[in-house]
Amino acid sequence: LGALASNASTSGGASALNSALDQHDGSALDDVVGAMTQGQSGLGASILSHVLGNKQPAVATGIGSATGLDASKVTSLLAMLAPIVMGALGKAKNANGLDAGGLASMLGQERQQINNNAGGLTGLMGMLDQNHDGSVADDVMGMAGKLFGKR
Repeated sequence: LGALASNASTSGGASALNSALDQHDGSALDDVVGAMTQGQSGLGASILSHVLGNKQPAVATGIGSATGLDASKVTSLLAMLAPIVMGALGKAKNANGLDAGGLASMLGQERQQINNNAGGLTGLMGMLDQNHDGSVADDVMGMAGKLFGKR
């Protein structure tokens, strides 16, 4: 979200994101497992490439260092989550009638909220906490289990 907010902080970046979100209407949130599968099949990698560009390895390494995950696993996880994040943004865009400027403002506010919260990523974590128990670990593991046929 931080990278999206940075990209959207310029008028060109906000316009590009606004156009990209025309392809993401929020339906990914109706089938999270399907969206994660799409992320694995290349859509997620394409989204990450557009959003992070050549900073992708550094981001994966940084997240890996903070979480203890291998950078390659972080990259796979980010690719799986990218269509979900874009779906959530597309849904917010449509629900609130946002244009490029509105998207930039919303992302700037979200980035500020993330910076203000010690744990960070609260907005995304709230979306992933499907059973509202305050923990996303069980929900993400359940999604992964469904994705890999373990449930």
